[in-house]
Amino acid sequence: MKQKIIGILLLTFVCVFRAAAADTGIAVIDMRKVFQEYEKTKEVEKKLQEQSDMFREYSLKLSSQIQELKKEFEKVRDESQDNFALSEAERENRRLKAKEIYEQLLVRQSELKNYNQSRTEQIRSVYEKQRNDILDEIRKVVQTRAILLGYKLVLDRSGSTSNEISAVVYHMPQMDITQDVLEELNKAYHMTHPAPADKETTKKK
Repeated sequence: MKQKIIGILLLTFVCVFRAAAADTGIAVIDMRKVFQEYEKTKEVEKKLQEQSDMFREYSLKLSSQIQELKKEFEKVRDESQDNFALSEAERENRRLKAKEIYEQLLVRQSELKNYNQSRTEQIRSVYEKQRNDILDEIRKVVQTRAILLGYKLVLDRSGSTSNEISAVVYHMPQMDITQDVLEELNKAYHMTHPAPADKETTKKK
């Protein structure tokens, strides 16, 4: 009974603090924390990392092929120049072969450069789009909460001024809606993206 009374009192105090914060018309939020700890952000970053690893694997494969071509080119080139045991015709054949290998080398180097540039741009483009979509989701939740609770202004305390100083120097703890917004986002995300274990449980039921 005593613990129940204490719980009710704590809940009352929280409600009072929230009401007091709403009366000021101002709330603060750590947008960086919300973005980083939002489960959707983690999932997006995980998928992008997997894709980036796949691209990197192919890039390394191309790099290995280029190194092999370099070694082959240098070997044939040196034979065409320094091996006087060979006839002039044989050295000429090796010079032609070295030229052919060198052309292949240039093609592979160009392919690697273009591949790395295009895949880097692809990853960057996808990340920016996903990032903007997530930020829009967060803003909508913040806006809805602000309207419901009567906030006229919500400040991002993770932002900094041009002097690298926090834009919000001080705020009362009850003005911070960071955790509330984060919990609302993650709750909604888990409802539409159940964990594998939850799916198995649902099937058994």
